[in-house]
Amino acid sequence: MAYIVKVESNKAKLYENGSFRRSVGSNVSSASCDDEWTICIENGRAKQYNTKTGSFKRSIGDSNAVSAQINGDSIVISYANGRAKEYKASSGSFVRSC
Repeated sequence: MAYIVKVESNKAKLYENGSFRRSVGSNVSSASCDDEWTICIENGRAKQYNTKTGSFKRSIGDSNAVSAQINGDSIVISYANGRAKEYKASSGSFVRSC
């Protein structure tokens, strides 16, 4: 199943095969998703949600996050200072600076 995410009205809205399924987060400025996880940037913090259920999992990384990308078990978060850090999606643990 293909999921896409749109940021509308400060919420991340998840669509599955073109049909709206649920919205997650509040004060969302950026979002990225795959079939398992949705990452939202909320007030400068990266927050991880389950794509299928919409349930909150954890906050990841430092403050001042600008954007995030998820691919498999890897989450890369870009920060306002130009740095990027990689985290594991399954555990939220830090992997490396990029």
